Amino acid sequence: MIDSKICEPLPVPLMASSEIHAPRGPLPVERLVLYFGAFAIVLFWIFDLAPRTRVNFYLKQIMMACDNYAFGLLVAALLIIIGQYFKAWPITLLPSQNGPSQNGPSQNGPSQNGPSQNGPSQNGPSQNKRNAILEPLRNGWLRFLELFLTRRSVLFDLRLILAMLLTLAIFSHLKHVIPLVNSAVFDQPLVDSERWLLGGSLATQHVIKILGAGAAPFMSWGYTAYYIYMNAIFMIFILQRDRRLGMEFCTAFALLWFVGALMVYAAPTWGPCFYLPELFKMLPTTPVSELQANLWLQRLHLLANPRSAEGVFLISGQPSLHIAVTVLGSLYLWRLWRPLAVLSWCFVVLTALTTLYLGWHYIADNVLALVLVAVAVWMARRMVATGTPWYVLASHEPETSAKPP
Repeated sequence: MIDSKICEPLPVPLMASSEIHAPRGPLPVERLVLYFGAFAIVLFWIFDLAPRTRVNFYLKQIMMACDNYAFGLLVAALLIIIGQYFKAWPITLLPSQNGPSQNGPSQNGPSQNGPSQNGPSQNGPSQNKRNAILEPLRNGWLRFLELFLTRRSVLFDLRLILAMLLTLAIFSHLKHVIPLVNSAVFDQPLVDSERWLLGGSLATQHVIKILGAGAAPFMSWGYTAYYIYMNAIFMIFILQRDRRLGMEFCTAFALLWFVGALMVYAAPTWGPCFYLPELFKMLPTTPVSELQANLWLQRLHLLANPRSAEGVFLISGQPSLHIAVTVLGSLYLWRLWRPLAVLSWCFVVLTALTTLYLGWHYIADNVLALVLVAVAVWMARRMVATGTPWYVLASHEPETSAKPP
């Protein structure tokens, strides 16, 4: 949703009070992209690997992101204009409970001196109704232009969009080298501990038993709805005119993926669907099961051809980035508009159920996702508040509390 402050009628200031100008130089999220992009390039150079995806694929992704941005601008314009009408209706569109205005014609006929200065205009009620309809439309459109279509605003939004796209592209490359960085697999300790906690069965087995195999199509849909959620949450915070909130969210989002990749390097796992595939034989074929089969085939291809330019390794269990992204979105939506945040938290529950039911994750993966979110939010707040690079956060205090040397 758009900040409610921007729906106030003119002539209040058009920029939100929390608006901040873009800092000179790279944004915190752009610094992260530069650091981890360079890290990915070094890894690919060490292991003598070719880029995983062709340039035209990224161009298509950029075009899709621009389409989503245009749609988001349209939604923002409609919300602002509708907000202007809601502000205007109590004054200009609703008739008086006492009948005609006291300044209008009297019950004994028109005044000999004509309409009063404060009464209806000479054009009559139809002109007043026309003004009541057109004036909020005009004010809303001018407010939208001022907030969203200035050169500075558009360029800033596009910088955040590009940073988000590069974050996902770099993460896919970082994920591809997991077997080369650390070939060990740590699923068995997670399996043993989860079975000990849950009486000999995994959480995924309990969820399948409760919901039944017939729930697989719905759970598959719920899992893929995550990508719709992620695109929506992008646009909500990129289009925020509270720049600090938008930058903080984008920085925390990038940290989820980059720090998450480092966590995978430390202790790679596959997840139940790949480590114990026999647990899911009773489930019917769904788009998600086909996706899992395709990921496994790509793994087999890369095992036989480690330096192949085709295929990408995308199998990893901990931490659950599906849970991390939805929890992060819910936390920031709570600061923005709580009714929407409640729906987002409901989606977190659905996502947790789908990842367990379909065998993507163990319970420990979801717990680690919460830890990852806490770390990402703390780092993002510090980075946006101070402009400090992530690698010197421990020794840098915010500017508001910094003491001169």
